Amino acid sequence: MKQFVITPAAGKRLIGKAIAKHAAVAAAIKKGTIVIVAGTTNGYVAEELLSALGQAKEFKRNRFYRGIVLPPGRPMTSTGKLSGDSKFPGDVVIRDGVLQKGKTIFDVVDDLCEGDVILKGANAVDLIQRRAAILIGDPKAGTIGVSQLAAVGRRVRLILPV
Repeated sequence: MKQFVITPAAGKRLIGKAIAKHAAVAAAIKKGTIVIVAGTTNGYVAEELLSALGQAKEFKRNRFYRGIVLPPGRPMTSTGKLSGDSKFPGDVVIRDGVLQKGKTIFDVVDDLCEGDVILKGANAVDLIQRRAAILIGDPKAGTIGVSQLAAVGRRVRLILPV
């Protein structure tokens, strides 16, 4: 077995390329809905999928996150956001191969059904147990809460690209 050391950005790019080849994603991108919930790794996933559709110019990875784990002492506003944060651009929602600009998972979750895909980032990984963990800061469970409801209740495919 060989090991390679790569940068975090290169690792995220590799994850993006792998997710773009995933069978469920490939099927849903043609006919169905894919929701890429904002996150630093998912920014690379969004770039890969939108590039394949010829719609990459519509997307910027900068500020494509909701919650983000940072070292202590990082300057933040009184509401816990990064200083200089611009307006949240929305998640990436692709319906039948077309980017739906300005939408979030909360806008479309009730319309998702079997065959659709939600790509939701994670904050930690247990490699031995093959489990991902998500920090929840929202009192209503945030994006993972609505994602789980869709996955369990309507069999929407939930993938955690980590």
